Amino acid sequence: MIPIEPYLTELSAIDPPILPGTDLRCERWFNLDIVSLQNSEFIHTANPAEFMAGFLLWTRSFHQVPAGSLPNNEAVLSKLAGGYNYQSASWKKIRTMALHGWALCSDNRLYHPMVTDAILEILHPTGKRGRK
Repeated sequence: MIPIEPYLTELSAIDPPILPGTDLRCERWFNLDIVSLQNSEFIHTANPAEFMAGFLLWTRSFHQVPAGSLPNNEAVLSKLAGGYNYQSASWKKIRTMALHGWALCSDNRLYHPMVTDAILEILHPTGKRGRK
């Protein structure tokens, strides 16, 4: 196992924000908080390749189990981010920014707060932004 960030050598004590086994693979839509995205550090600092890889990770995590998570596996992450070889220079160049905001939790999976919020809205609609 290759840690996601150089300082992540052990699993985080943080519990996953999504329950194990949560499966939303049948869902085709989720709400994207456009204002938060437009005001994020990520959108202002990522180059186009980094943004595309990050966006692909957000959307592809939606259909993982548990929903909204990614495996802590460098080879899988690079493929999900656009088909990169995890040993390639191109993946290594965009990797850090593509994984911006993801956190490793105690289940050895990565979670991103934007994706987690969208999934929790589907699981527990508040009525404020729910789909029709």
